[in-house]
Amino acid sequence: MAALLLAPPLSAQEESVHLDYDVSIGCPDRAAFIAEITARTTRARFVDEGANVRTFKATIRVQGERIVGSLMSNTGEAGAERRISGRTCAEVASALGLITALAIDPSASTRASSAASPETPDLTQKATAAAATDTGTKASSASVSVDEKNAIQPPRSSWGLSWHGQGEASYGLTEEGANLAMLGGAIDIEVGPFARERKGPLFRLGMFLMRSPTVSQSDPQPLGEATFTRVGGRLSCSPLALRISGAFELHPWLIVEMGRLNGSGTNGPGDLLTATQDDHVLWLAIGEGIELRGILGERLWLTLDFRATETLNHQTFVFHYLQRRTPITAVPFLEGILGAGVGGPIL
Repeated sequence: MAALLLAPPLSAQEESVHLDYDVSIGCPDRAAFIAEITARTTRARFVDEGANVRTFKATIRVQGERIVGSLMSNTGEAGAERRISGRTCAEVASALGLITALAIDPSASTRASSAASPETPDLTQKATAAAATDTGTKASSASVSVDEKNAIQPPRSSWGLSWHGQGEASYGLTEEGANLAMLGGAIDIEVGPFARERKGPLFRLGMFLMRSPTVSQSDPQPLGEATFTRVGGRLSCSPLALRISGAFELHPWLIVEMGRLNGSGTNGPGDLLTATQDDHVLWLAIGEGIELRGILGERLWLTLDFRATETLNHQTFVFHYLQRRTPITAVPFLEGILGAGVGGPIL
């Protein structure tokens, strides 16, 4: 456990405070953390972020068998950060709440919170002592070591499992025949450290199903109509996450797809055939994309993504009629995909 001064003492007046709260799944939520502070002082008034507003950033992470929390303020010494470690998220959140309350109000109550573990009463006492000592003096950029063994242990990732599903619309550019538009969706299983601790990389494995509206062709007379269905599997990797704010992130994705594209001809004198005299072709594509993720609490997030895929095999679907070969569409050489979805943790 370690602690550093965040800010000089405040006046006795009520102060507007903005809280940036980022914790691992299973830890107390933002409302519970604010309750820890307001139970100790009445001087804090929490507001949205704005100019000349004091901001605290609280972070709690699972590191192996320990829970490590940190607290920073935009009014503290440059580089100053308080760090607390414990055995449960609740006791670490309680200690960080106490430090925050004392930074806002030096006369805040130091009574032990009911959320703290009775087996570790010294956590609150040491947090109080560190905060009280630092309130009377300027902050040091070095941390005060409480548990040196745990403080120097390298963090260990705790992998998590999540689900993700989304609707998709695509538009593919072809070299022969009409361009191919399709609608459908995909469902994925997502695994990675970020699924639990919000840091990459992420991996997804899932399935997709897409279907086109009716495609028609006439050359010069109507030869028929066709519909197309694409089904297969998708493997994706996001090497990193780019944090925009406490609630939004950007994820770049690298994608590999494998499946098949089926064509079915109807309502015409000709039969829909491919160049290989079959009604389906291999779908093999690579792609890249960018996803905007909005975090809605600990159990749900929304996604909006755009992808571009390039196919590795280019075959054409055609109508055969009276010795004539009329292309109706083909495997797109380039396809743009827009998707919107929802996801959440499983483990």
